[in-house]
Amino acid sequence: MRLLGLALAVFGASWALGFARHYRQTLEAEVPAARRRTRRRSIVDGLLGSNQARAIYYFTGQTLARSPKHRLFLATYLTAGVSLGLMVSITVERGGIGVSDVGLRALPALIVFFVVSGFRAAFQFPAELPANWLFKLTESGWVEAARRVARLRVTVSGLLPVMALLAPLEIWRWGWSAGALHLAVQVAAGMLLIEILFYSFDKIPFTCSYYPGGLNLIFLAVAYLYGFTAYSFQIADLDAWLEARPGSAALCLAGAAALWMALRRFRRRGTGSIRFEGGEPAIQTLELS
Repeated sequence: MRLLGLALAVFGASWALGFARHYRQTLEAEVPAARRRTRRRSIVDGLLGSNQARAIYYFTGQTLARSPKHRLFLATYLTAGVSLGLMVSITVERGGIGVSDVGLRALPALIVFFVVSGFRAAFQFPAELPANWLFKLTESGWVEAARRVARLRVTVSGLLPVMALLAPLEIWRWGWSAGALHLAVQVAAGMLLIEILFYSFDKIPFTCSYYPGGLNLIFLAVAYLYGFTAYSFQIADLDAWLEARPGSAALCLAGAAALWMALRRFRRRGTGSIRFEGGEPAIQTLELS
């Protein structure tokens, strides 16, 4: 009964906050000129470099902030990762609830895998497809900027926030030194995962048409099965092995950084143009009704 009351209280509080936010959005009012502020250049602007990269980066950020469809899509992936992570982390032994060390080590990698794959899938759904004409007109020379920005957006909006939220748990469970090592390994593995999953992604996020049924479901099922089994637990085993070997940990992180730079350099040599049209499905409908 106490847990039921707690669930009802959390539901009521979240519903009230969500309704208040929705009610404020329904009020249309022009922002006074005195309240308008010019945006200052940030560290991210320096990392982006070109105007094209900044345009794509802030376009993707505004789309994620304003599109309930894409936020719900990402929340679904995040919920799946957290649920599976809790399933492998929490154990019931002798009538009591405990925590599995192996599952707790695999929890960050499991959540990161679902978050990164969620961004990979959400980027392919258009926000407002007829509005991509502006990118089509100015597409020349934007290929490398689009590829770089897609990875940076996933890192800034996906990988780093997850690591920041899990950092207190890692430090509380393993201590400062071991927790910092675990976070470094998880970030390195996440960066490599982003490069691998976005290796062939040559689109501007939220601007490409999407045809349902164009994915290979067997390949997708195998990839996700590997992601929340072998990948997460292999990273957990690597964490445990490196925890007592500082020298090996330094070499491992240096090797991961070198591999990440090699993937980026090899990717930059690729040629091609930005794709705005998704692959057509195998079955064409006549749209007679």
